[in-house]
Amino acid sequence: MEYIKATATLRQSRLYKEYKKLTHQYYLHSIKQEENTKNYLKYKAVKNIKTNQVHKLSYDFETAQRKAKNETLQKIIHIEKLAKDSGLKPLFLTFTLPSKYHPFISTGTNKENRIYIDINKNFLYRTIDNAIQAGYQQLNYLFRAFYRQIKRYENGNLIKYIKVYEPHSSLQVHLHTLFFIHPDDMSKIILYFQKFIKKYDIGKTDFQTNIVSNINKVGSYISKYIYKNATNDNDKYFVRFLDGWKKVNKIRMVSTSQVNINMFLYKKLYTSLPKELKKEMLSISSYNKETLLTTLLKRTEFNEHLVRDDGKSLGTKKRVNNKSEFIIKYEKHIKKKNIQKTKKFREYVYRTYTEETIDSADGFMEEELYFDPYLTDECKNYYGYITQEKKYKQEENIVSLKNIRIYHKNKLLYSQNNYFFITISDKQ
Repeated sequence: MEYIKATATLRQSRLYKEYKKLTHQYYLHSIKQEENTKNYLKYKAVKNIKTNQVHKLSYDFETAQRKAKNETLQKIIHIEKLAKDSGLKPLFLTFTLPSKYHPFISTGTNKENRIYIDINKNFLYRTIDNAIQAGYQQLNYLFRAFYRQIKRYENGNLIKYIKVYEPHSSLQVHLHTLFFIHPDDMSKIILYFQKFIKKYDIGKTDFQTNIVSNINKVGSYISKYIYKNATNDNDKYFVRFLDGWKKVNKIRMVSTSQVNINMFLYKKLYTSLPKELKKEMLSISSYNKETLLTTLLKRTEFNEHLVRDDGKSLGTKKRVNNKSEFIIKYEKHIKKKNIQKTKKFREYVYRTYTEETIDSADGFMEEELYFDPYLTDECKNYYGYITQEKKYKQEENIVSLKNIRIYHKNKLLYSQNNYFFITISDKQ
């Protein structure tokens, strides 16, 4: 991985030095997280109380990356199939933040000939780190605002989506989103998107309705944005950098609309399959040109027993498929618990304050000033706001899955109650 191409003057600037420092910090953070995980699992194992077998736990970064990528792609291709079955069409949208979120200005139209030449005078943050945090929050807000609106259209309940966050070469985040939309709503949504980008002063944008001629290949199109180069042996530094970038900034790189399965249960089902049965299911999925996730969903009955905190049963929900040969039975426990939360609120700063005044003002020493582009007319005399935090407790429902049992044609494949975590010594 190479640093951005920059002029000699820019390389001497405080922000460019921060950019280089952050890039390496992300790399080191990824390695440190892997070490912490390995040290934790070193003395952990799972014991089967029926057979007394002990399975040591381990972690490998490259293996974990490949597994995460494959699971995500299966989920995406499954959503693609649901969209096809519902007669939906793909709409690809890109959201890029406006100038005030970007620390540098550049020349060139692509990565190969782009040169960063100076500090962006419109950059409103003191650090790149804070700009990334604010940018991610802003893109999440924009996506929710856009999604809420298009869900109101006539066929809005059918909409499905896949969204992927990526870093620019300058570390700032941008968003790729693939929607699956009913054809009758397509023109209205495109028109609304054009109004939306003007209303919220969004930076460079892109929308495409003819990204591929065949909806079956949409998953392949969006997958190039997922974990880009994540398993590229020629650039392991970039793989680590990307992992650290998302973890440090708490960025969920890939998310989708809901599918009719808990992915935790899917992993349990997949890992419980005997070798020959797994081979059979893979053969069926290959023949039907679908993912293993789709194949198993078609053949699985879900039996969910709801249990309240006091042990009272709230009833049972079943989801049965015509070809069900697998049954997953489990208890869904709902427990009320007071959770410690942090609420962020805005303390507005008058426009008459200069940056020097803010730096020296009491209580502003360690705070980051954010510009608010959406102030109401009554608040135009404000410059922006400083984020403050308030801790409080809130009662929430904590959901846990217990007593999971998986059957194939009435034969027990897996029982959660047969396995327990244990601590082991070096000699074991």
